[in-house]
Amino acid sequence: MARKSRKNIVEPNSIQKERIYNTAIYARISVEDKQSTDSLENQVYFIKQFVEDRSFLNVCGIYIDSGETGTNFDRPQFIQMMKGVKAGRINCIIVKDLSRFGRNYIEMGNYLEKIFPYLGVRFISINDNYDTNNPYNNSETLAIALKSLIHDIYAKDISRKISTAFEAKQRKGEFVGGAIPYGYLKDPVHKNKLIIDEEAASVVRTIFMWKSEKMGTAQIARRLNDTGILSSRKALWIPSTIKRILQNPVYTGCLVHGRQKSRFYLGWQGRRTESDDWIIINDTHEPIIDKITFDKVQDILQSITCKYHEKAGKYADVGNSENVFLNLIRCADCGKNLSRYKNVYSNGVYYAFICPTHTVNGESACSKKYINEKTLIKAVFGYIKKEIELFVDIEKLIRNLENSKSEKLKAKSLKEQIADFKQGIQKKSNRLNILYADYADEILTKDEYIFAKTKYTAELKFYRQKLDELMEQERLYSDTLISDNKWINALSKWASCQNEPQLSRKMLVELVEHIEVCEYNRIEVFFRHRDGYMELQKFASERGGDDE
Repeated sequence: MARKSRKNIVEPNSIQKERIYNTAIYARISVEDKQSTDSLENQVYFIKQFVEDRSFLNVCGIYIDSGETGTNFDRPQFIQMMKGVKAGRINCIIVKDLSRFGRNYIEMGNYLEKIFPYLGVRFISINDNYDTNNPYNNSETLAIALKSLIHDIYAKDISRKISTAFEAKQRKGEFVGGAIPYGYLKDPVHKNKLIIDEEAASVVRTIFMWKSEKMGTAQIARRLNDTGILSSRKALWIPSTIKRILQNPVYTGCLVHGRQKSRFYLGWQGRRTESDDWIIINDTHEPIIDKITFDKVQDILQSITCKYHEKAGKYADVGNSENVFLNLIRCADCGKNLSRYKNVYSNGVYYAFICPTHTVNGESACSKKYINEKTLIKAVFGYIKKEIELFVDIEKLIRNLENSKSEKLKAKSLKEQIADFKQGIQKKSNRLNILYADYADEILTKDEYIFAKTKYTAELKFYRQKLDELMEQERLYSDTLISDNKWINALSKWASCQNEPQLSRKMLVELVEHIEVCEYNRIEVFFRHRDGYMELQKFASERGGDDE
């Protein structure tokens, strides 16, 4: 085929190519909307139909929040979608209409006008004919803001109506709570009425009986666990669960509503209320505990509280030292964080760490862990000193290896190979660009273009893979092995502190991932960035025998 003149042809860089967007479909429905026709399936189908006619929209994910309010953006799937945006996997979001995106006009405006433009995200609301890539959208900003405001007002109106309806039911003595109190069931005939669950109710009576005999809540929990009786959540009993049951007046046959309220239309986010604002309705269901027993238990609980505050006041002048192990020390068996226990004696204050599972439930639940804080500090500091010594030795070894003659020759060879492959990649990329121009000018046939493009693309892929391998090897032969190593960076600043008399909180947080206390108080320290140490060790073992 004769070659055509290349005069006046369009340069490859000037050919307009349509941008492909990695698109996320987002759908949402709230609890109130679940009965509407705007189902999640309808939303997704509607958006897919829209995308189908637009080849530049490449759907890479569908994110659905079911039963989630639009008044805030703290929704599981929305958060997951935004992680994809921040990671660069998503640069376009499509919704059926703005109300599915959200009903809070302030937060919505923040996303549309600030967050999405900053992240380079295209946003499309189909029914609102809104597209951030449309230059005419600026004139519609006011309309969008007004529509968002209407959604916000609608959401608050719904919140007000629901709250009013709930309060009306509560004042009529109907049970409208979420969690059913242990010992009761919902009446299958009257869903807003409680009936006794006799099996669980017998456990409640036992709990009140033991407490009336002045048994401690931890002891009650341990006894129940020893008998194999599980709590309402099919889990082991703990003191806080026992205390909640003992303080709940529902077991005397009354309902107490409004101890905690959240009102979106008033801007409340789950606030506790004073007892004067509670709604108390007597004789709404059959009692499990008589009023005399309940009041007796409340007096016992109040007496315990008074004694606790009295004791706390007695040692108010005894200061509390910093807990340097806060959230860092756990039981190796049950995985729970160890509790810090304070002992006040005539000759001073002593701290120890204990396993809360063993304390509450005994040996059957977890082995005993009790370790003195001073002993723990000494042991952990010993581990850290050994880690610092290891750091000093391996850093010196790596420095020597990097400065050896053979390593320098290998590093030089790698640089030359990297330069060759970078040059090769540039040539292959240039050839691919010219190919399309030749095809557009009919200098190449379609088959010739496809054959050549396939060949150059495969070669380009091979060159790039090889370059990545060489770059990784170069990193191991360069100073970045030391300077970028997180294990090295974490330990280097503490290397001069080996003789420091005290273990500091800052040192622990920067060096230690967590500490486990095993049976017989044996401890194990897990250091941060240990993969960095393994990388250095691998380098040393591979290069150690090559030096000349």
